[in-house]
Amino acid sequence: MRWYYDDFDEFFNRMLKAGGYDLIEGPSNKVSNKVRCPVSDIRETETSVLAAIELPGVRKEDIKLQVTDTYVEVKVDTKIEANDENSFSRLSRSFFRRLPIPTEVDAKKAEASFENGILRVSIPKKQAESNTWDVDIK
Repeated sequence: MRWYYDDFDEFFNRMLKAGGYDLIEGPSNKVSNKVRCPVSDIRETETSVLAAIELPGVRKEDIKLQVTDTYVEVKVDTKIEANDENSFSRLSRSFFRRLPIPTEVDAKKAEASFENGILRVSIPKKQAESNTWDVDIK
């Protein structure tokens, strides 16, 4: 009966190894070399807040960008299908990142561009309103 379990374990181990995991050794180097979190940066200038998110290999139409008064949120869903006469493969990648905004901004005026795998977002700061008014004396 043990041979049955050995075959069963071997089958699942082969399936998991194809995905980069080994039941005995744990995660393989195959996965750790290919998976990385995209680099992102958010910084403040005198007039705006600038965010840059590195998204190599992503198409512009796969990116969903939302900007609020408190954060910049980026979602990516990429689906690639390859089909030839002998095989069919499907690759799906997802990415989510929420970057907090360090100061008050006017989110409605945000602008974004995507070039060479880098998403750049520029959000103007809110103009401070003066709390001082001249009052006519009667």
